[in-house]
Amino acid sequence: MPSLLEVKAHLNVTSSASDDELVGFLDSATELVNEIARTSSVQTYTETLWADRGAVFLSHTPVVAVTSVVSAGETLTGWTMNPYGAITGLGGSREVVVVYTAGVAVPSARVHTAILMVTARLWQTQRGNAPSTSLQGEDRQIFAPGLQDVISEAQALLGNTALGVVV
Repeated sequence: MPSLLEVKAHLNVTSSASDDELVGFLDSATELVNEIARTSSVQTYTETLWADRGAVFLSHTPVVAVTSVVSAGETLTGWTMNPYGAITGLGGSREVVVVYTAGVAVPSARVHTAILMVTARLWQTQRGNAPSTSLQGEDRQIFAPGLQDVISEAQALLGNTALGVVV
């Protein structure tokens, strides 16, 4: 995630008067871009799964590392894992407890840029630099076309394989 200093440099902001507001925009932009890119910070997960025909599928990807695979108190070895979080070679059908870490340790340059883009757009909407809102369609919904445009640009920038996550 970009730092507050990077955001301020990107926006050419030198004062610290708006730091709290910028941090809020940065947090919102990071959450939105991570959702678009299907990324999350690296976290440890413990899952109890049923191995059907010797295989389980982990809920969180990309998997960084598997700490342990245990069944009935016995640590299992000899299993393999593919890039999509499928563990095979567990021997038959049984309940297993898998402890692993998953997420993205260092965001790619595309994610970093997308977060800066969305943060800048949120900042501009508060500064009067954004296109004015308008009423559209029969429902007469109010929208800010600039924000939707930057979200579309972020989606295009991230593509379908952001950070190696298969969609």
